Amino acid sequence: MNERGQRYELRGSALRHLEKIVLYAAGPTLPEECRDTRYYVSEIAGFIHVFEREDYGLIVQTLGVPDEIGRYLQYREQSLLKLSAARTVVVERDVLAAYMNDEDVPSPTSHLHLDRLLDDGIEVDLAPVMNRLADHIQNPNGSTDYTRILLEFAKLPRSAWRAAKERLVLSIEAAKNEEDVRPFRFYFPGTDCSFMFASFSPGKPTVGPEGEQARRVGLQNLTLIAKYLHKAAKGIGVLVSKDGAFLHLGWCLSTKPGNKIRR
Repeated sequence: MNERGQRYELRGSALRHLEKIVLYAAGPTLPEECRDTRYYVSEIAGFIHVFEREDYGLIVQTLGVPDEIGRYLQYREQSLLKLSAARTVVVERDVLAAYMNDEDVPSPTSHLHLDRLLDDGIEVDLAPVMNRLADHIQNPNGSTDYTRILLEFAKLPRSAWRAAKERLVLSIEAAKNEEDVRPFRFYFPGTDCSFMFASFSPGKPTVGPEGEQARRVGLQNLTLIAKYLHKAAKGIGVLVSKDGAFLHLGWCLSTKPGNKIRR
C-alpha cells in the first residue's frame, strides 16, 4: 500500500529478473581489501553486487526509477567483470559516471566528470513534475490511471527523459506566450509507447464547462493522433493550457486499440 492508500499486488511470476545486492556500512577500521570488493560471483547465486551504503544511496538518488537502476546494474556487472580481467581498479563513482556518459567501460578517471553529469541530470529530471501529478488530478473517480502514466515514464532511460523534458518545457513556454505551435512528439520502442506534448490553442476558452470539454477532447485527440502516427500500442499525452497567470497540465493515457478521434 502506498501513501495514498492504494494497494497493489505483486506476484512472483511477474518478476522477470532478480538482482542480488549486498549493502554494507563501512566503518573506519574496515580493511581496504574489503572496501574495494564490488561484487562476488557465487556458484549457486551467480553475480552478487556489493555496495557501500552511501554509494548505493547516490545511485538510487541519481537514477531515480527502477528500470534505470536495473539497466545500471546490468552495465555494472558487465563492466566490473571486464575490468577485473584487465586488472583495472575503479571506484563506484567511476562506474556511475561512465554509465551516465555512455562509456563502453569505466576508467579510473571517469569520476572526474560526475559532478557535471549530476548537474546535467537536474536539467532532465521529470520527478518534480511527476510527483505532483496525482495532487492535481481533477475528478479522478477513484481511478489510478495516473500510476500507469508514472509507470510509463519510469520505464524510460535518461535519454528519453531528456526528450520528454525538452518537449514539456517547449509546450509550457508556448502556452505562456500564447503561441500556436505544432505538438511535440517522440516514440520509445522499448515499451511501444508514444509521447505527445502540446500547448492549447490560444484564444480558446480554457475554464468553465466549455473550456474543460475543449481541453479534454483536444488532449484525447492529440494523444490518439500521436499514437496512430507512431503505430504504438499505447500513448501518453500532455496538454498545457493557460488560465490567466496559471497553467493547467492535462495528462492522458491511451491503451485501447481502435479509439476514434472525437470532434
